[in-house]
Order: sequence, then C-alpha cells, then structure tokens
Amino acid sequence: MGFVAESIYDQKAVTAMARALRRTVRKNHSRRSHIFGWIIVVLALLLSFLPGEDGFSVTFKVVFTWLVVLVMVLTLLFEDSINGYFARKRALPGTERTTTIFQPDGYRSVNAAGETLWSYGNVKTVVEAGDYLVFVLNQNHAQVYDKRTISGGTEAEFQKFLMGVTGKPLQRV
Repeated sequence: MGFVAESIYDQKAVTAMARALRRTVRKNHSRRSHIFGWIIVVLALLLSFLPGEDGFSVTFKVVFTWLVVLVMVLTLLFEDSINGYFARKRALPGTERTTTIFQPDGYRSVNAAGETLWSYGNVKTVVEAGDYLVFVLNQNHAQVYDKRTISGGTEAEFQKFLMGVTGKPLQRV
C-alpha cells in the first residue's frame, strides 16, 4: 500500500508550513514574542500622543513612531506569510515541486534537485493546516504536502496511515 502526494512550494504552501511551525514547536516563543510586540505597539502609540511643551503636535518623531508601529503591526499580523516568503527564498533551486511516495517503512521525496529517503522517526509532529499536511521535523524545518493531490487512497485513509507509521496524533491548526 502506498500513497503519493505532489507538493508545490508556493506562497500558500509555505505560509501553511510556517503557521504549523509557529503553532506547534515554536508555540511558547511565538506567544512571548507576540505579547512583547503588542506591548511595544501600545506603549509607542500612547507615548506618541503625550503632549509636549507646546501641547500635542505632529512632528517628525511622531510620524516616524507611527510608521514603526505600522510596520510592527503588519509584521505581527502577517508573520506566517513573511516567514514563508523568506523560506521560499532560501530553498534550493529545483525543490519547488516535489513528488513524495509514502510507504510503511519510510517515504521518498523526488524533485529536480534529487531524491531523498526519509524515516518517519524524523517527524516530530504531523499537522493539518487547511489544504495541507505538514511534517514538522524540528524548530526550523518542515515539509508540506497538498491534501488535494494525494492518490492511493482517501484523505482519511492517508491520515490514519500517517498516524500509524509516525506514532503521532494529527494536530489541526
């Protein structure tokens, strides 16, 4: 019994991969960073509205503070997309499209850069993120598989297969 999945590492896929990392193995660090970031945003806005010697006036410093706050808010809101963008930029040429064959003893990924054999023992967590299944390998590495391209059985059969071979429950984010 074997399943096959085609993966295209486009912006949507790498965003799902970044979200899976952030909500699983990076969960505590991400939460602390978000709390710190929002505190800085609130403090910067409050301090920018404090009246000066001549009352409140819009100065270069105030406008600059607002621009920094805007950048921070956008970064906090679109963190997964930003991380996914940079992950795509760092990817090796030829790895944008991957075909993966899942067997009970391991899985094999084939792309234009080469072929890699993987053990399910390397998988820390299996995550369902929208249209994708993500294998979280460590803090900085993951693999994404498009559920819509899976052949060899149904999506439910594939998920049951993955839970059996990895020994990990499927997490949904």
